[in-house]
Amino acid sequence: MSIELLTQEKVVLDIVQDYLSRNRQFDLDDIIPYINFRLRRTSNKLNYQGIKSILLSLIKKNSLLKDLS
Repeated sequence: MSIELLTQEKVVLDIVQDYLSRNRQFDLDDIIPYINFRLRRTSNKLNYQGIKSILLSLIKKNSLLKDLS
């Protein structure tokens, strides 16, 4: 079963996947500034809360898995 992602979710997911290709895991507080920096170069203008909301939505949809340890 496939879950349809919104356009902004796809953009953020691509950035997270790029981040994870260099780092084994991420913390929301560490990755949000990275995503914000990457989005500044595009027309997608999201603030801290918008990025956090999208990340939590992706975790809820199981597109991202959160480490609970």
